[in-house]
Amino acid sequence: ATEKLGIGVTLSTNGTPPYLATRRITTLDYLSRGRVGWNVVTGHMQAEHLAIGNALINHEERYDRADEYMEVCYALWDAFSEGSVLKDRTAGILGDPNKIKRVKFSGKYYQCDAVPAILPSPQKRPVIFQAGSSGRGMQFAVQHAEAVFAIQPNIKAMSGFNEKLDIASDQAGKDLAKILFGLHFVIGSTDEEANNRLKQLQNRIPIEAALSRISGPLGIDASKLDLDKPLDIANSNASRGMAEALSKIEGEGGKPPSLRQMAKHIGVTAGLPQVVGGPEKIADQMEELWRGSGGFGFMLSAAVSPGMIEEFVEYVVPILQKRGIFRKDYSGNTLRDHLNS
Repeated sequence: ATEKLGIGVTLSTNGTPPYLATRRITTLDYLSRGRVGWNVVTGHMQAEHLAIGNALINHEERYDRADEYMEVCYALWDAFSEGSVLKDRTAGILGDPNKIKRVKFSGKYYQCDAVPAILPSPQKRPVIFQAGSSGRGMQFAVQHAEAVFAIQPNIKAMSGFNEKLDIASDQAGKDLAKILFGLHFVIGSTDEEANNRLKQLQNRIPIEAALSRISGPLGIDASKLDLDKPLDIANSNASRGMAEALSKIEGEGGKPPSLRQMAKHIGVTAGLPQVVGGPEKIADQMEELWRGSGGFGFMLSAAVSPGMIEEFVEYVVPILQKRGIFRKDYSGNTLRDHLNS
């Protein structure tokens, strides 16, 4: 249905062998002519592991396994040498088998003996996205990601994350990945309407549901805790990046928010920082965050889909384009082209 739009797909390294992961993701990348990105996640929720008969793996080991996982994926993607795919209709030859490598990998966690089943797309391999914000997650991002999805609660935390990733990239001798900060928005035709919409959303969320929503990514049972005290979320074995981001959220007067306040916030935003207002105010807040954070762009989450997405496209995008901070056209064809332009 589209010719330029990039498509990001999340697939966990938990429970899917590297061969099947690359086969599925590369199929989409090939069919879309190089417009697919893979958001590589390690599976931080206990339920995901229990669903396939495993216990939740230790946080550090999840990333150790993921590093080796990616080694197998790279080997499969690199198996097609230059000139291996001929597509010669006259001679009836699809490819030169002598230039297509057989992958034989035997590691601590994974084994693979195979020839890749899917031809490479115009961008050769899908763009790698990653969302790890913990120290170990950031190491993984520096090593593998071309774009990083980060959840940071405010402009100061966003800027700090950018600086940390820059230092880690420099120490590893890697180029800095493009940072896309998560951002939740509630839009209205006026600021007043947007604020009323936000109140309606907050009032519709039962506290039990909000507590459940906050429990999963933190690996805790928040329903057993005191609702009127701040949440202690140190040393999570689930999403440490989310835990660190939530720990930076400030309540009234700069004090840590109570569990009740935080649960309500998570219930609406899933932990993302929030901008609220009419089109002009949304554009102002986005520009301020973008310029102050040093990020490449935003991963937007709408409070209501598809309604608010359509409103954002119709009313906010033209403002950003008029200010010269959002593209009016694409300069390439693949997702990697779009990220690098």
